Amino acid sequence: MKSSAHLRPAAIRHTLWGLFVLCSVALAALDPFLRTPLTPHGIFSFEFVGSLAQARGAMAAWGPQGQVAVGIGLGLDYLYLLIYGALVYLLLVQQAEGMQRVSPLWTRYLRFLAVLVPVVVLCDAIENFALIQMVLGSEEPFWAPLAFGCASLKFFGLAVDVGSWLLAKVYERLANRSPISPTP
Repeated sequence: MKSSAHLRPAAIRHTLWGLFVLCSVALAALDPFLRTPLTPHGIFSFEFVGSLAQARGAMAAWGPQGQVAVGIGLGLDYLYLLIYGALVYLLLVQQAEGMQRVSPLWTRYLRFLAVLVPVVVLCDAIENFALIQMVLGSEEPFWAPLAFGCASLKFFGLAVDVGSWLLAKVYERLANRSPISPTP
């Protein structure tokens, strides 16, 4: 009899994808409250405000509903970063395993990226903390540049991770294709 304590990697991956989609939908539902002329891209615009004055202007433009929405969204993002971090890590590690026969170089590269996923997640957590400080009314001017820098590193890291994972998938599929034999 199989032990129920042992979860299959596919089950974990599917669970993480499901939680990722649920959190994405919840965050997307909050974002319309944050779209104003000062923050046309909602929370993404707020993550990249360059100054405390711009952050204050954005929060004033949101009004009370938007301020509640950003608070809920930033709290939910702490769960989201754990979910997407685990998912990206798992995808990179599993793809690295699949690449062992095809390309040892790709295998090492994907494992290296997987080890760096916690850095991306940490950048997101610090960014959220900085944004929360601004939402709570902190007058410290360094919160906006800190959020900006951490958001930049986070999105760069995610782009490299996801882009590399996709390229590795394509490379693996092309490498595993059997050559088409010409018809006589």
